[in-house]
Amino acid sequence: MKETLKQLMVTVLKAQQIEMDPAMIVIEIPKDNRHGDYATNVAMQLARTLKKNPREIATILIEEINAQAVSYIENVEIAGPGF
Repeated sequence: MKETLKQLMVTVLKAQQIEMDPAMIVIEIPKDNRHGDYATNVAMQLARTLKKNPREIATILIEEINAQAVSYIENVEIAGPGF
């Protein structure tokens, strides 16, 4: 599933015309399951490059993920600081 989510993130970034080395995309399973099934810090990684707030980037990525309408994703959320 991690690889599937990573490929989705590559697709989402391309759709938004955001360049990022796919090797830099990390999908993790949070230590605390209250923080979801999977997590990534892509928005944080892109903040400096795009000169935007990470929450703003995350919102854009979530909108694009929802637009992709993949059946294996139930919900996507932005985690608070230090999740």
